[in-house]
Amino acid sequence: MIPKKLSSVAIIIISIFFLWKFLEFKRFKQTNFIDQDVIFYYSYLPAIFIHHDIKLTFTDGGKEGNHFWPEKAPNGNTIIKMTCGMSILYSPFFFIGHGLAQLLGYETNGYSIPYGFALYLGTIIYVIIGFIFLRKILLLYFEEKIVALTLLTLGLGTNLFYQSTLEALLTHAYTFTLGAIFLFLTIKWHNKPTVIKSILIGLIGGLIVLIRPVNVLVVLVFILYQIYNSASLKNKVIFFKNNFHYLLLILSASFLMFVPQLLYWHYITGNWVYYSYQKESFFFSNPHIAEGLFSYRKGWLLYTPVMSFSILGMLFLKKNIPEYFYTLIILFIVTVYVTFSWWCWWYGGTFSQRTMVDFYPYLSISLALFFKKLLESKFLVPGLCLTAFFIFLNIYQTYQFKKSQIHWEAMTQKAYWDVFIRDKRWNPYDLKKPDVANAYKGIDEY
Repeated sequence: MIPKKLSSVAIIIISIFFLWKFLEFKRFKQTNFIDQDVIFYYSYLPAIFIHHDIKLTFTDGGKEGNHFWPEKAPNGNTIIKMTCGMSILYSPFFFIGHGLAQLLGYETNGYSIPYGFALYLGTIIYVIIGFIFLRKILLLYFEEKIVALTLLTLGLGTNLFYQSTLEALLTHAYTFTLGAIFLFLTIKWHNKPTVIKSILIGLIGGLIVLIRPVNVLVVLVFILYQIYNSASLKNKVIFFKNNFHYLLLILSASFLMFVPQLLYWHYITGNWVYYSYQKESFFFSNPHIAEGLFSYRKGWLLYTPVMSFSILGMLFLKKNIPEYFYTLIILFIVTVYVTFSWWCWWYGGTFSQRTMVDFYPYLSISLALFFKKLLESKFLVPGLCLTAFFIFLNIYQTYQFKKSQIHWEAMTQKAYWDVFIRDKRWNPYDLKKPDVANAYKGIDEY
């Protein structure tokens, strides 16, 4: 007999595993637990609440520069490169860390161990909330055992595990949770629009975009949901027309989330909107889709092969969950195209394709549908064995990445198979680092 709360047990298992790895990896104890892009995302908090100087004048002359990586706006003022969305989400745990630092006698500079402990623990709490909402969504369509299998696969068999533990302060674990909440609210809003649901959708959607502006693509979920033929398209237009006042409320709430950022940009640069990425851009005429999906350097489906099941599950959507068919198909195609049109299509030094984690809540439905069909087929045993292997592979390769046995951006076919499920480091002569100078220009390196 299947326990009625099997999917809840799955979340408990994921939570215990993530907390265990959080304590084992001790990433928060490293002096550089705030590094790379996180430096930009986090800068708002110590600048405002510790240094009381959002203009970052205290970084002049190199002082504190390693903690803030200040950049210059065209008018000469110092500016934080990234938007402030992540600082909003960090803030409760930043203040907890600040209190712990004062209580335990650590430096109250925003970068001592109590801050790291609170922030990394906060990521896991956010991710658990994401799984709770994802469970609610999946139970609308699937039975307990399928939901439990899907949750365990996402939690243990994908790079969400890496993003929730080793690189927990990057955006992706957070946008995973926000995406799950956004999808849940979208479904509930379409069932019965209300003022509260509209405000929440607007705030969550606005925050998703504020964290990573390219994630504006999630608006496709809201627009395309329940459209699967010409009649449903007509009904959707009528539905939106009849609920136009709620749409205005959603847009207003979304705009409200951007007000702090617009005020900051105007205060620092004199412009209400500022593009801080300067030389970095998309090259839509030259996307690296095949490399982004399959390459040894950073192929999503090579390093996170279990998500190929989600793609296969899309084949069954139209017949089984028609209201979600075009939503996911179009979102997936557009996401892959836009994601791998970015100049740095390998997205720096992380395991697998980190940006795809943002879209796992939406891909979870087709993943669950794949498992539903698998459980009904004669391929059940080999399918579950393959799933178990992919989960093992993900965990093992995450450890390999931690030990630098998988290079962060220069793996090749020879290097990959030489270290495959082996406690061995790559041969430097087998690596091929990306040509960053040409990538900036959108020029192929091969």
